[in-house]
Amino acid sequence: MENRKDMIYIKKILQFFLENKTTTSYELAKHIGLSEKTMRSKIDLVHDYLVHNNLGRINRKPRVGYWLETERSYQEINSYLHNITENEKTVFGNIDSTYMLIKILLKNDQNGVSMEKIADTIYVSLPTAHKERKIVEKWFENYNINMESVRNTGIVLQYKEISYRIALKDFILNEPHGMNVDDLISYYFPGLDIQGVKDIILDVENEWNLKMGDKLFNELLIYLCILIIRADQSKGQIAFDQEEKRVLQKYNEYSFGNSICTKVSMKFGVNPNEEECFFITKQILAGSIILDHPEETARSYDDKLQNFVHEIISTVGNILNIDFSEDELLEEGLLQHVRPLIFRARYGKVTDGSLINMIKKEYKHVYRAVWSISVLIEEYYDIQISEDELGYIVLYFQAAIERNQHPLKIVMVSTLATAHNHLIIEKIRKIFRSINELVLIPKHQYKQEDYKEFDIILDAAGIEIDDSRAISVSIFTIDQCINNINARMTRLKLESTDTNEKFDVKCHQLFDPELIHLGLEFKQKEDVIRHLCSALVQKGYATDSYVNTVLERENATLTSIGNGVAIPHGNQNLINEAKVVIGILNTPITWNDEDQVDVVFLLAVKMNSEEEIEKTKLFYKQYISLVETDEKIQKLKNMNSNIDLYKYLIR
Repeated sequence: MENRKDMIYIKKILQFFLENKTTTSYELAKHIGLSEKTMRSKIDLVHDYLVHNNLGRINRKPRVGYWLETERSYQEINSYLHNITENEKTVFGNIDSTYMLIKILLKNDQNGVSMEKIADTIYVSLPTAHKERKIVEKWFENYNINMESVRNTGIVLQYKEISYRIALKDFILNEPHGMNVDDLISYYFPGLDIQGVKDIILDVENEWNLKMGDKLFNELLIYLCILIIRADQSKGQIAFDQEEKRVLQKYNEYSFGNSICTKVSMKFGVNPNEEECFFITKQILAGSIILDHPEETARSYDDKLQNFVHEIISTVGNILNIDFSEDELLEEGLLQHVRPLIFRARYGKVTDGSLINMIKKEYKHVYRAVWSISVLIEEYYDIQISEDELGYIVLYFQAAIERNQHPLKIVMVSTLATAHNHLIIEKIRKIFRSINELVLIPKHQYKQEDYKEFDIILDAAGIEIDDSRAISVSIFTIDQCINNINARMTRLKLESTDTNEKFDVKCHQLFDPELIHLGLEFKQKEDVIRHLCSALVQKGYATDSYVNTVLERENATLTSIGNGVAIPHGNQNLINEAKVVIGILNTPITWNDEDQVDVVFLLAVKMNSEEEIEKTKLFYKQYISLVETDEKIQKLKNMNSNIDLYKYLIR
């Protein structure tokens, strides 16, 4: 019987491996007495035998050869060898025939395998093998894979490449006989450096400061092994339309998957095309975040996300009794924020909690309203969100509340007659219709500390109020007063509503209150850069090497741009997620020769997708307005806290 002969060859080849640490197919063929081509197939058979009996595996490396990898003692393996010729079971032991048929077909998907070969391999009669085929056909139909009989070839699988990959991944992960994932991957891709693939995932995981679960880790491992082996042969068989690519690029998973693909290319010498990276991105989303069906499109991810954000806005609005339904900035801001929020919550990326106590204290009412959405998040995505993440959402709602409140408040301190007061007030109200409150008080009742929240103080009492908000007025100088009020209101409008100075909502994700550092005390620019880069690395937004590229560029080109501002930046390939780190120093320091700098924007931006390119362009366009005058820069430096500056940037 052919299988008995195979057992004999297995015994001889294993014996040779036990006696030789490393060998080649030529040496083995010469020793056993077979052709080199036949020997390579026999080595695969030995590998299968080892894997299915949990004895180890045969590894292969180009220009090195083959070797036996096992955790068993040689005595244990020898005992198996001793019993081989007395045991007529197949190399697959007592594993059920349906499982084995699927396994064989997935390995021989295009080469084909005859029913006679299958029957012989799984140790059943030919009629039984045909019955098993009908059962197996139904399993493959779940993945839109057809089993076709081809003359002189046998059974060949007909499929779309994506369907095959998903089927193989599911088969390996759902193995019912206790075999580990590595052994099954090794069965399908003998000789592949599986540990090398694992190291890539672990490296990216550490660089992003994540901790993914075993299920996602193993899914990525399988898909990357498939990519390494099949990337060249499957080019053109995986495709995504431009709309789906655009949607996928919005998610952190795209940058995460792209980082992995880049490392795979460098380590294994394969060149995965753009479609492969989108496939990995989609599978990360599909495997652990949103997918309800393997073929669901990326567009449906965003549909679900938008519905979720609408429910958040509606729920919080109902609790606060505020209608946010027309606030497009709030909706877009939350959409931009929730995508990476789900990513962080799903994979264990946590914030340090340094802001939450202040948020709960300062915005207690809004925080309590937002807390209610934690149930929604669990319902939609089956994840638990930390109170730190809720705190960020609180800031979006707080900014929306403040954005929609425009009470221009004026207090007029006067010793004039009532008629004169009314004349001045009515003329001012007639010209400035946006005034919501104008309070008239006598001189003896005026206390400056009582009117801190007012925008303009009209001095009709001649007391020369020492306050930048103060404007003198009298019955004879109303026209000049109106000009001064107009100038003051223009400044207020510039500070609060100038669209050129406001960042587009797509830029809001570049900012993070934990990446805003006020009151810094450094004397050297290198120390400032290291401090700001460290904040990026600690949160997983950049790799440890990023700081070196920032310092290198700092030596090569000037990054101070005048007005006491500098914009250092480094290599975008070492950035995991685009961010801007802001540092404001208490005392200016020398930056480039004679330039003094006390405001630093560390730009960790990316240009690896249309989405990132657009975001970066928008940032630069609006950043220019943010720092174009000394007055605007002083406003940044006058912010009381990182939260205030953050709200100012995303208002």
